Amino acid sequence: MLFYMSKGIKYALDYLNLDGIIEFIDKIETKDDSKIYFQLSNSCYMQVDREIFDKYTFVKSVVMGIIHISSNRVNLTNLNDKAYWIKKIS
Repeated sequence: MLFYMSKGIKYALDYLNLDGIIEFIDKIETKDDSKIYFQLSNSCYMQVDREIFDKYTFVKSVVMGIIHISSNRVNLTNLNDKAYWIKKIS
């Protein structure tokens, strides 16, 4: 996952055909029952389509991979910062 993210999270999700299934938000305004929310940090949440998450192991693996490589300092700005993810590789 890190190698895909070294080009930014948008590129990684587009490459894996998960754009629109996995999204990142800065706060949860209203909970949608069709979504699952994972808190990556105080200012960043991952929002995932519940039906697709429950149905496909691939989506679960990608979500858990993102959680594993994210630190509690991640925010919406550095998610698309290539340098941030390249530093994580080394």
